[in-house]
Order: sequence, then C-alpha cells, then structure tokens
Amino acid sequence: MSWLHRIVSACSITCVLLLGSGWPLAVTAQEIAEGRPAEFMIYQYPEVTLLIRIEVPETSFEAEITGPENALLKESGLPEHRLGPVYQLVDAVDSPRQLMIKVTPERAIERDRISLELVQLSVFDRNSQALARAYKHLSYGAVRVHEIESSTWASKA
Repeated sequence: MSWLHRIVSACSITCVLLLGSGWPLAVTAQEIAEGRPAEFMIYQYPEVTLLIRIEVPETSFEAEITGPENALLKESGLPEHRLGPVYQLVDAVDSPRQLMIKVTPERAIERDRISLELVQLSVFDRNSQALARAYKHLSYGAVRVHEIESSTWASKA
C-alpha cells in the first residue's frame, strides 16, 4: 500500500469517527446579549472621510464610534424606531488612525445579523465631497441626544 493511500485511509477513518461522535463540525452563530455591544475595529486612512452604514434588522440599537485613547467621535441611535440603517460620517484626518465601532442592540441578536458597511470618500474628489456633505446632514439627524427638550431638533437645524 502506498503512503498516499495510507494517508487518505487515515483521514477517512478520522472523518467517520468525528461524524459519529457527535462533535459539532460547524460553529454556531455568536449571539450578542441585550445591552452588550458588538465591537468592530476599522482603520481610517489620512485625507479620507468615512461613511459608516449600520443596520440591525428588526430591533433598535445605539452605535458609538471611538478613536485613539477611547475618545468619543460619534454616538447615534434611533430609540424605539427601526425604519432602516443609521449613517455616520467620520471626518477626514491628517494621520492614519484606528477606530472602534460599538453597536448595542436593544435585544439579544446574532452577531452576523448586524450589517456594517464602510465607504471611503476622498477629500480631493468633488463628487465625494458633495456626497460627504449630504450624508453629514443625514447622520446629524441620528446623533444621540442626552436630554429631551423642545429646542433639541431646532438647535440641530
């Protein structure tokens, strides 16, 4: 019997034993508990504005974007409403940096149901600048407000 035939036979026997033993061959989806954030680490290049689209279907959520040394850059959420995604715009910087995005769903949910998309917009491209201005206004509507008063939305406008 050749050495290749022995290896194939050994692998076949191992697979049969694993299948028969009841060991899980697939990892189950990780669930994010209520009130605990799912964390995503991203990288921002110099002179690039980041447009971040966050969506958690069928539940409301809060999102927090922090920079170096845990400095809070953006905080957003639409409590009690799940009409669609939340957009956040992170302004361009002169040097590269690492950002942390924390998404905290209102209820327990599987991590793979959280959708996070990034679009890089160059500060040197006129079309990208126009998009950035438009999304800046859209993201401003989702900025988390810590106090409720009648002038809150008026002050945003």
